[in-house]
Amino acid sequence: MILRAIKRYLKRHYPAEMKCIINRAAALKPRLMAKAPDLGGKENSLANNLDMFILFLAFYEASDHRMDGKAVDEIIADLYHRMRFLGGFMNINHRGTLSFLRNSLYKSYRKYVKKVAEKQAKGEWTDTWGMVVNPNHTDEGIAFTLVGCPLADYAKKYGYEELMPHMCALDHTYAKIMHAKLIRTHTVATGSDSCDYWYVPDRSATALHDIMSEKRYGDMHIFAEKLKAEGYEEVTLIPTDNGKFMSKAESLWMGLSGSMILTGRK
Repeated sequence: MILRAIKRYLKRHYPAEMKCIINRAAALKPRLMAKAPDLGGKENSLANNLDMFILFLAFYEASDHRMDGKAVDEIIADLYHRMRFLGGFMNINHRGTLSFLRNSLYKSYRKYVKKVAEKQAKGEWTDTWGMVVNPNHTDEGIAFTLVGCPLADYAKKYGYEELMPHMCALDHTYAKIMHAKLIRTHTVATGSDSCDYWYVPDRSATALHDIMSEKRYGDMHIFAEKLKAEGYEEVTLIPTDNGKFMSKAESLWMGLSGSMILTGRK
């Protein structure tokens, strides 16, 4: 599916070079794979993520870096456009769908955690992701944490770090297919030791929040004034961690300290 999307991208942007780039990428991919850690192949349900990354890298190199982060974004957008019909079956705003997906995924994730422990006890799969299922014991949405990231490690080791934000954005595309919002506070690619995932229904009150800390966005009050100057009316920043939506203690527990809603109209 991803390879077909890449070929569609090449046909749109580099039709005259398409065959040459595909052949070069096919030759490069085994060399790039040879530098990757052994994650267990098909036996590891997460290993395909590294395979996908290396596929992108092969085309990045084969196109002389022209298939860069923006190309990854376009390819992912193309995939979303073709897969969004799945949202009709995976809409987690419906309680029954959310319950089914959560139970199915958590069962699968716990099997993965058990298998990783068994493999690592034998000295295998030492570079794969660790996982914590529902770390904050929330009943809302679907939550898990991946500890470590072979993609980020590979990117850092071989000089592909500029592509990582675009690869991480794929998680937000998965969220859209489920009619969800991914709430994330940190990733390995940005310097943490783990990546947090909390998918919540996109019509829920939680999905309206964003963590608008100064570190992330700068001074939001200054931004609000700029919006007013541009003609927006009734621009208001509403803190959601001070008791209106959740208590301070709840916001700390859920990793939503500093969350706000920005409203206005034009």
